[in-house]
Amino acid sequence: MKGIELVIDQIVTMLQADFPAKAAALNAEYGDAYTVVAPANADYYTELINPLVPDFAYPAIVVAAQTDVTVDEDLAHAGGEWDHEVLVDVLIRAQDAHELSRRLMRTVRAVKELMMRQAPRAMAVAASARPWMDSSRHRAVFISLWRIECS
Repeated sequence: MKGIELVIDQIVTMLQADFPAKAAALNAEYGDAYTVVAPANADYYTELINPLVPDFAYPAIVVAAQTDVTVDEDLAHAGGEWDHEVLVDVLIRAQDAHELSRRLMRTVRAVKELMMRQAPRAMAVAASARPWMDSSRHRAVFISLWRIECS
């Protein structure tokens, strides 16, 4: 059974390792100026942060616990599985609103595809219907909630 901290660390490690290649593949697929940029390794965070801080680096990805641990007591007593709820936030910046929208959609696609491929027992259970966008500063945040099952 894995604790939430280990699950978060594994997701961050996977994204750091695999995101650059995924970004390159999507950029080749689309072949236009709206590129997906992989965050630097230092720009993956494991706790909630304030993206409004002026010197905050973009792009960034936040992987953090939504709740401590959610346990189905019947499964826990039967030696079953524990569920962890993990937020994966994508934070990006662009030159204008159109670029912001395109880059956000593509970056979210990259994260989703990596999560589904690398963590086959991960399931997106919620996502922000409309990403938070600060059009005046061309910043956006997309939040998705994942349920991770670990045996």
